[in-house]
Amino acid sequence: MQIKNLIPKSKEVLLQPKSREGVFYDTFSYIIQSPAKNGNSNGSTPLAPSDKKYLYIVSQIQSNDPSLDYVPNLIATFIKRELESGNGSIQLTTSGSSEKNDIFKISLKKTNELIEGLFKNNSDIKINLGIVLINKDKVSASKIGKAKLFIYRPQKPALVKALADREETFDIFENISQFSRFHIDNKRFSSIISGEVKKSDRFFFFIPDLRLSLKQKLIISSLSKNNQDSFLDDFHKIVSPEGKQNKTPINCCGIHFEIEEEITNLSDSANSKPKTEKETPITATEVAKINKNDTLKRTVDKFKEMVIGENSNSHHRWRLIKNRGMSNHFIFGLIAFLILAGLIFFTRGNSKLKEEVSSINEKIRISESRLLLKQNYEARKYLSEAVKELDILEKSNQKNEILLAAVSLLNRIEKVDSTTKLNPLIDLSSIADIDAGKFKSVLASNGKVFIDNSEKIYQIEENGLKTIEESGNIILTWIKENKLITYGTNIKIIDLGNNKISELRKKFSFEPIEVKNYEDNLYFLGSKNIYKISNALVKPAEELEWLKSTEAEKIPGNFIAFDLDSTIYTITTEKKLAALFKGELTKLTDLDFDIKPGTELFNIGGEKILVVDKEMKLARVIDDTGDLKVSYDLSEAETIKDVYFDKAVSTLYILSPAKIWNLKI
Repeated sequence: MQIKNLIPKSKEVLLQPKSREGVFYDTFSYIIQSPAKNGNSNGSTPLAPSDKKYLYIVSQIQSNDPSLDYVPNLIATFIKRELESGNGSIQLTTSGSSEKNDIFKISLKKTNELIEGLFKNNSDIKINLGIVLINKDKVSASKIGKAKLFIYRPQKPALVKALADREETFDIFENISQFSRFHIDNKRFSSIISGEVKKSDRFFFFIPDLRLSLKQKLIISSLSKNNQDSFLDDFHKIVSPEGKQNKTPINCCGIHFEIEEEITNLSDSANSKPKTEKETPITATEVAKINKNDTLKRTVDKFKEMVIGENSNSHHRWRLIKNRGMSNHFIFGLIAFLILAGLIFFTRGNSKLKEEVSSINEKIRISESRLLLKQNYEARKYLSEAVKELDILEKSNQKNEILLAAVSLLNRIEKVDSTTKLNPLIDLSSIADIDAGKFKSVLASNGKVFIDNSEKIYQIEENGLKTIEESGNIILTWIKENKLITYGTNIKIIDLGNNKISELRKKFSFEPIEVKNYEDNLYFLGSKNIYKISNALVKPAEELEWLKSTEAEKIPGNFIAFDLDSTIYTITTEKKLAALFKGELTKLTDLDFDIKPGTELFNIGGEKILVVDKEMKLARVIDDTGDLKVSYDLSEAETIKDVYFDKAVSTLYILSPAKIWNLKI
């Protein structure tokens, strides 16, 4: 027996000239499959061709923030996964009718939760987004802001006269006079248009640019006259006419799809029943309002039901050598036992892999949602957990795909500048009579770079290293202009111009975490205090407790790193950025990333602060409010032993076991 199914054939159109800054266009076409009606919800049964759904999305995002260019993809992927996760939980009503249509409505309600968070945290953002779902002979559509869905339906000859007053081509969203009026909402999916598709229907789904709206009659005319390929050729001429090459092309993102008939042969027709053709009107239904207090809760629950897919890459070959005197019954029994044991082992192993992959994907999806809501700390937390689970996952194609998705998400969370790369300054391993692995710190001033080990301090020169001073047991070394300041048993000030060395006695009862200078003063950072030696480079005076103890108590956590100009900034173990002036706390800011021992901080000017996570190999630039501006990937350095920022040349220097790298910021 033959069954006729309606399927859409689609092609995308995406035109976005580079001159349009802050406007991001995209189109998405997905095929969504669900389990057969008599199958299990875990997807263990084969998928029937008739269970395919076709999802089309067109979108335009306008924002002054270039980091939001990923939003169209995130929204589209979220809608797709919500539709997928709902496929296995379809219920039947008492009348026996399926509630499949509710999956579309429920998915849009959940998407509204994300979009509400997006508007809440990005006041200047504007969204134009349209979505169409074709399920067998049904079409459902909804939109936010501007979107057009033109349909052309050839009329049967017998109906031409009766329907002569009806337009052959119209916009479903705006011209459905025989149906209920569609309500437009510029910040959420508020209504759904639903109806029936027929063989030979042709659709053009797009976001209308202002200039494109003036071409609407030409588009409608072309849609009614041409098939898909001819329409697309004609459309390109409409948006970029010949002879007008100097004129900027019209921006457009759209999808053309036309309904074709697919014939499927079935050997068993016992359960097949002929369908009666019935005209189903297009209707508009309201999407229920969202409970804001329950934001993302149901979405997180749905992630747990996410479909991972079948793994068909494992095949086993069994070989058995027959022993003499062994009966055939025993051999067959042993073979059957081994096959059964192998199937049980494979099934359990495959099931375990699916559970692991599902757990990792769930955390990545939640991380994406948290990022959209600007809950960056939570986004980092879930992504970090996903990566830890991914590390112990056995090698597979799925692991590689998930890793790429995780890296892409990490780059978005951290706003990584992919155009800026590390540059190797010197290969220390190539220098004779030097153990590169013993170097422990790097310093820089006005482009001059110094490194030290437990024996000597060296200056980097074009042809190698120049010895500056015997090092000894130096804990920290810093530079001011042409003077090198070292902290060990005593504080030494080495004048590089005349090789003069002066010393100060160390009088502290604690070992400082860091020593830095501002003008002629030295500042020493403890875990909960800051000391100062005035005029240390001119006429040393005794140290004074610079930070008042009452002010230190206001700052949660222990100090990890600091830097200064007229204001001292310090970061703490409790993810705090403290601004200090004249020994008092002037501002305390929450950071949305962890601060670990060994993290470095540099005031790079313009109220911007560089925070370097040596373990994560990431350099973040934040402002004094803690807002992340940009990050730089330092992973090219195999291990980061020390870093130093030279403000004079705006360059970060990185010491690894074999090389010194630099990064212009």
